[in-house]
Amino acid sequence: MARRLLVAAFMVALMASPALAKGGPGGGQSKTSDPSIVLNQSNPYLGESVTFTTVYPSTVKNVSVALSCYQSGGIVYVELGWPQDTFTLGGVASTWLTNGGPASCTAVLQTSDHQGETVLASQPFDVSG
Repeated sequence: MARRLLVAAFMVALMASPALAKGGPGGGQSKTSDPSIVLNQSNPYLGESVTFTTVYPSTVKNVSVALSCYQSGGIVYVELGWPQDTFTLGGVASTWLTNGGPASCTAVLQTSDHQGETVLASQPFDVSG
């Protein structure tokens, strides 16, 4: 009986090894899921600190989040950070922070290399002013 269990455990480990070779989860990395970015706060407002839950393949390197906000089609705030960073909507000095009001924002999960940026996923959201 014990030998059968040992053989079964070995077979499960053997079948799982190709999936594990792709890399495991950690720091927003996933071995099976499509890239995604999700805002962790509901009803965000100007001046609030926000974070994102991100998922991307472990093989992807140089991953960042680009956050941009617009009012009436004009850009009022931009910030670039790591997926695990906390972003303060409006920052410490921006047109948006000075003038206030609601804005439409987009968080972009991206990777960059010598050829430029590649968008992995994006999340639009509205912010109250």
